Amino acid sequence: MGKKAKGPDGRTTTPINLRVAPELRARLDAARAASGRTLTAEIIARLENSLTSPDDTDQTFVPGLLAVAAAMNAAGYSAGFASTFDAGRAAKWWDEPFAFSQAVAAAQHIFEALRPPGAVELPAAFKGTAKGIDVQALIGAMGTGIANGILAEIASDEPTSATAIARAPKLRRDLGSDLVARIRAVTKQKAERK
Repeated sequence: MGKKAKGPDGRTTTPINLRVAPELRARLDAARAASGRTLTAEIIARLENSLTSPDDTDQTFVPGLLAVAAAMNAAGYSAGFASTFDAGRAAKWWDEPFAFSQAVAAAQHIFEALRPPGAVELPAAFKGTAKGIDVQALIGAMGTGIANGILAEIASDEPTSATAIARAPKLRRDLGSDLVARIRAVTKQKAERK
């Protein structure tokens, strides 16, 4: 074993020697640049992710989610390169407005292909009002409300629920500091408007 030191997250680490093909190194470098991590932090995050078995709390193992991510990344990168002619900027397509819009369009197209057949109908139990609350409007906005809650978890340094305490650090680590800062700014703007 090698000498112990502190890693990017403050935990004690042990060095290992690792040789990889130049193509893999290039992919790791691109991923590192995109996430804003150091190369070591990127490799550690990927290794930890690959060694973590999916469980009931892991919500990334959803049918079709990989197709959505692949479409977003391919469309975002292509649009980013088309608009900047810079591979480095294209690799961070989420920082380019045109590329971002094309990635969202690609995701929407995949979601539409995955949509189950049939009409979208609110379940009968959720129609009408209860104690003066328009249950139909509340349930009809469920997706947006849940997304806002997750954005708030990411933005908060002190998540309040057990789920948020477990999920928020993973989401922040996955997003990287630049995207977390962007989410915090949007969340703060929404709070100020209320």
